[in-house]
Amino acid sequence: MAKKEYAHLVKPLLVQKGPAGLYAEPRVWMEGKDLEGFNANFSFGFVKKPGVCHPVEGAVIHPYDECLVFAGIDNTNILYLGGEVSVELGEEAEEHVFYEPSVVLIPKGMPHGPVTFRRVDRPIVHYSIGLAADYKAASVPRKSKAAKTTDSKYGHLIKRLITYIDWKEVDARKGAPPSADAPLDYSFIADRAGVMHPAERGVGPGNGDQIVWVFGKDLEGFEVNFTWG
Repeated sequence: MAKKEYAHLVKPLLVQKGPAGLYAEPRVWMEGKDLEGFNANFSFGFVKKPGVCHPVEGAVIHPYDECLVFAGIDNTNILYLGGEVSVELGEEAEEHVFYEPSVVLIPKGMPHGPVTFRRVDRPIVHYSIGLAADYKAASVPRKSKAAKTTDSKYGHLIKRLITYIDWKEVDARKGAPPSADAPLDYSFIADRAGVMHPAERGVGPGNGDQIVWVFGKDLEGFEVNFTWG
């Protein structure tokens, strides 16, 4: 069989143990060395029961920005998480609890963790995107837990996992196309809840039934964009 020019760009997902103390079970774990030098590290797994991770004890600090993503597996409702998750952020160990698919933004140098899966009604997808080719972390002991607050220092780092669309701008256009210099516009395939339905709206073939897409502008300026669907 003839060698294909781009075969090196198709990679199998590697299921393996992550760094010691980060996750209790093996998961998909890949770094730049596994991805042709791609400038990111990535992990992916399913959480099937309550527990603690990232890290199992204490907190960690990375020298790069990181996204911790939490999503559900209900193929009829992408906005259903199926459980309750909490995460501690900053030196203050400020605790945040969420019940819907979310992205937790970790600026470089910020202590974070542990992540606690308090309730798991259905398996929860949890993946991480570190914005550097090599995974690096320093462990930090936690001195005390802070009580959960609603008006908080780090609340802006918890984002809903939806497609963010400026519906006021869309409505103001009254059906007219966006200007040539406007960012990509997905309002024609999205609903007001922030879910895109490309297959249903005739975008394809082979497109998703439900997709969300987040960009750096939605993620406090992080240099990343990704989809889930």
